Amino acid sequence: MSPAESPKIHPIEQESYRRLATKVDLSAWADGPAAVVARVVHATADPALVDQLVVPEAAVSAGVAALRAGAPVVCDIEMVRAGISGVRAICTLGEVADAGPYPSRSAAAMALAAAAHPDGAVIVVGCAPTALAEVNRLIDAGTLRPALVIGTPVGYVGAAEAKEALLEASERTGVPSIVLRGDRGGAAVAASMLNALVRLSGTDAATAGGPASLLLIGHGTRSAEGADELHRFATELGKARPSVAIEAGFIEFVEPTVDRAIDMLVEAGATRVVAVPLLLLGAGHLKDDGPAALARARKRHGCLLYTSRCV
Repeated sequence: MSPAESPKIHPIEQESYRRLATKVDLSAWADGPAAVVARVVHATADPALVDQLVVPEAAVSAGVAALRAGAPVVCDIEMVRAGISGVRAICTLGEVADAGPYPSRSAAAMALAAAAHPDGAVIVVGCAPTALAEVNRLIDAGTLRPALVIGTPVGYVGAAEAKEALLEASERTGVPSIVLRGDRGGAAVAASMLNALVRLSGTDAATAGGPASLLLIGHGTRSAEGADELHRFATELGKARPSVAIEAGFIEFVEPTVDRAIDMLVEAGATRVVAVPLLLLGAGHLKDDGPAALARARKRHGCLLYTSRCV
């Protein structure tokens, strides 16, 4: 069944795929790779990317099999992880304070994630060329053996080179890879590829098992009135959605903390949590402290924890 024919897809998306089919001829592609290519074009509205895509059928099959088996999905940056739906995805960037001996924090974070998941992970690098270079290095060293690597970092410095190096590493080692060659790429491209594989796998953890629990993240304030406002909002939201377990957590000053709020949800039986940051500005607390708290929760509980695109 083509994406445009799937009953689970919103009518607007179905119409988008119908129009896409009139603009891009994918008849030469096998069904699996064609679905990945179509998803990339759908996400970018750029048919010119088709000629730069390397999507082997064996790589698609490897990715689908890994997702069906519950393989961890490791991302280079939070933006990639936030764009992925249907499966749990991991990003350790919030756990890395500085680059240390690595060329960037992204590379250091990828090394950290690879050490935690050396075998069978699906690696998705959508932004940082240095992160993909680190993946290539670890594959060549034999210390990282992923089920699949998606490589679409973007930029004029090192991106094209890292992607070509990945293709060469795939040829040498047999590690499957899906690549967008050249300088173009980005988080949306990488996430669209992974989401296409999720759809092909028939795996959708985000919608299975009923509604997920909800975590509302507040900055925190020394004002009791300000803290009460978020708690009142959580109460009213609970009245509107009585089937959803809801907790509010704060980054500083106010209890419960984000960590404790997640623990409370898990203690109440949550296995999947959607975190929604209610902060006005994307400052350090939102970019660093929030994702770090969520990363700690994943380590503590191993639960499926999704975030809105703000975190």
